[in-house]
Amino acid sequence: RHRIQTMKGTINEGETERTESEDRILDFSATGMWWEITKSTADTRGELLEAINIIVAGFSGPPVHIHPHAEESYHVLEGTLVTHDGEYGPGHFVWFPEGSVMEHGATAAEDVTVLFITNKPFEIHYR
Repeated sequence: RHRIQTMKGTINEGETERTESEDRILDFSATGMWWEITKSTADTRGELLEAINIIVAGFSGPPVHIHPHAEESYHVLEGTLVTHDGEYGPGHFVWFPEGSVMEHGATAAEDVTVLFITNKPFEIHYR
């Protein structure tokens, strides 16, 4: 059972009662990820989406994919982000340009927490 540390406090995996701040939590725990939206496209007038993304240990992330019309960046806060291009620890900044093929996840040993930023709404295409 995982606990998710958010900007406003801690919630437990699978909790259903939510506060206003927890409504910004996207719980994909069945797939090994949680997101806390820190800046929505509504907050930024469509300029970007920013979220804290937690990927659990052993989850290799979504399958190989592309976002044809948006870039993604990750600032690694805790743990190690594993990508198709290497492993990145705390303090690293990883950028995927618009249209690039990517995959990203956690190591088998530990969860990874990243600050995720995308520059515009995006679609996803799996390979």
